[in-house]
Amino acid sequence: MERTAERGKWVGLIKLGDIPAFAHWLSDEQHEWMIQSPDVGEVLRAYKYGTTIVVWYDGRRTICGRHVMAL
Repeated sequence: MERTAERGKWVGLIKLGDIPAFAHWLSDEQHEWMIQSPDVGEVLRAYKYGTTIVVWYDGRRTICGRHVMAL
């Protein structure tokens, strides 16, 4: 986990079952993220003010960047 975190990726931080609730929270009136259709290997893609956040799924766990972890 530490080596992965140094590269800017967080593994297993978001549970797969929590993705729909996380997407709903991101897209509410307060946060205003626009949920987009995820590409292959992704379970969540959202856009706001020129920034796109992505949560990937490798078949066992979710993977996200540091900026997603901050949300």
